[in-house]
Parts: sequence; C-alpha cells; structure tokens
Amino acid sequence: MKYQYNRTDLIDERQDYMYSNFEGEDFIEAYLENRLNCLNSSSFQIESIEHIESRVVAELENFLESDRESKLENDAGLLSTKHFLLNIAHSFLLGEKEKAIRNLDLLIHRFEVSKKIYPYYENTVTSGSGSDREYILYLLMGLVLTYSYMKTGDLQHLSTLLKIVDTIISIKPRTKLDRAEFGIFEVLVLGEVNLVERLNVNTC
Repeated sequence: MKYQYNRTDLIDERQDYMYSNFEGEDFIEAYLENRLNCLNSSSFQIESIEHIESRVVAELENFLESDRESKLENDAGLLSTKHFLLNIAHSFLLGEKEKAIRNLDLLIHRFEVSKKIYPYYENTVTSGSGSDREYILYLLMGLVLTYSYMKTGDLQHLSTLLKIVDTIISIKPRTKLDRAEFGIFEVLVLGEVNLVERLNVNTC
C-alpha cells in the first residue's frame, strides 16, 4: 500500500480528506514510509516529548527573535499571517493557552476550508490575499500546531498538522525550500511522526 495524499501539488490540487478511508496498520506503515522517504531516511528514532518540545520551541523562538519589527497589519489594514502566528506562538510560550487556541482555531478553520495559507487575511480571518506559496508560513503554522497539540491533545490540531506536512511534501521540499527552511521541515516531520506513532500505540 502507498500513501496517496501528497502525490500531486496540493496547493494546485486540493485533497479532500473527508472522503478518505482509514485502512488500519497498513495505512500507518505507508504514512511512515512516506515521511521517511521525504527525509531520505530508512528509520526514525522515538524521541521524548520533552525533546520534541525543546526543538519546536527553539525554532519558534528563532522566528520570534528575527521578526521583532514586523506589524500585525499591513498598510491596507490586512492581517499579517506571519505576525498573527508569531503572536499565537508567543501566547503559548507565555502560558496564555486559551488566547492562543482561540486565535489558532481561526487559522485552522480557514486552512481546512481552502487547504492553503495566504500571507494576509481580512481581520476576521476570512478571505486571504497574496501568494499561496510562501512556504515559510506552512512551516511556521506546522510548528505552532505541533506545540499546540503537545499542550492540548486536541486531535483537530494534529489532523491539520498532518495536512500541512502533506502540503509541504507535495511541493517537493528539497527543491523548493532553502537550507534553513528544510531544517525546520525536518524538525516538523520528526515531531509529527513521533506524535502520530505515540497516538497509534496508545489506541492499539
């Protein structure tokens, strides 16, 4: 069995996961093979939740450190997705979980509708504008979702994370991401695989 959900560019051809069937352990094996192949690896190492969290937090802190001067809105009054995500990350890191989740859920809903991330949205996070191929936004939202799932256990956040990673894999990350971005992608995939494997073990 082959994992089929990121074979084509998902930004051009959206995947309607709602019509997908779960095929048990074979599906999990196909999923793991898909993730390992994208990292050119033959196996993965189980890591502690603490280690995964520390790597994700380090990447989020790097984003926050390098983006201190950006504004929440652009000159047209549109919401900057990058800054909005960084505000969510900052809220999580400060322990303001309810505020972070409330704002993150707005972006999750918008992504689940369009299966895309835009650099700008109306303030109500409805219609998006700008290029849907700012891959750094998919990486950043993936990091925020990983951290959120570890703190809340919300399966919707894990589900959206899987779709984000599928999207990144579908655009051939080794050719489209620069070295720093691919490093973030590796952290994202290894974190996702570990979280999915733990969930699989706990539900078997």
